[in-house]
Amino acid sequence: MKVLFTSWAWPTHYYPMVPLAWALRASGHEVRVAGTPALAAAATGCGLPAVALGHDGVDALARIRTYIPGRGPAPAAGDRRPRALGLFAELAATIADDLVSHARRWRPDLVVFEPTEYAGPLAAAVLGIPAARFPWGPDLMYRAALADLEQEVMAPLCARHGLDGVDLHGTVTIDPCPPSMQSAEALAPGGVPRVPVRYVPCNGPGTVADPQASRPAHSSPRTNSSSVRSSASNTTPPAVRNRSGSLTNKHARAPSSIT
Repeated sequence: MKVLFTSWAWPTHYYPMVPLAWALRASGHEVRVAGTPALAAAATGCGLPAVALGHDGVDALARIRTYIPGRGPAPAAGDRRPRALGLFAELAATIADDLVSHARRWRPDLVVFEPTEYAGPLAAAVLGIPAARFPWGPDLMYRAALADLEQEVMAPLCARHGLDGVDLHGTVTIDPCPPSMQSAEALAPGGVPRVPVRYVPCNGPGTVADPQASRPAHSSPRTNSSSVRSSASNTTPPAVRNRSGSLTNKHARAPSSIT
């Protein structure tokens, strides 16, 4: 099976999907990550093949900063759409045409997308294949009441690709959030179908410092003591006595008592 993952170029939106992508690869499936050029380094840095599509013509961070009261223009009178929806549609427009063209050539069997990457379900709808939505945690982007407004902002892109509309919730939601932490609306009856998966963290590649390198030559190791007794004799087991005894040397600070 071929699986196409897509996210807009914020690594924090992409990283939660990486463990699923690797699980699919480990199971023998072919995986590819599609995003604008700014996402390519994050995608390949996690060891996954990536294709750079579209362009990075929208400064999402600058736009979001204008949503803070006093830092940007107020919404137009009568405009009831959350401004973020318009931003997500603009981000989709930077990649949608190239994503659809690439998907037609590569022919994936499934598209996996993060909730604010509207081009993913659009491409899946054009090809007539399933689209799986992958939220980053609690599904705060799921709002049933916004469905009509989402269709409104996506109408130009849908028309350009011969669609009457697109379900931005996809065919199914792959949900890494425990039900006890999930939003009530996301779990309400009649909502989008959900497949629960175990959450696996991913923060991208990095290096780990050697803790020994920064430790002074004669620093004392830290120890932790607890009460351990044999159930048969109610005495400290020999292995524990030997272990605690081995720490009482000039370089160790032994606990005052071990019971």
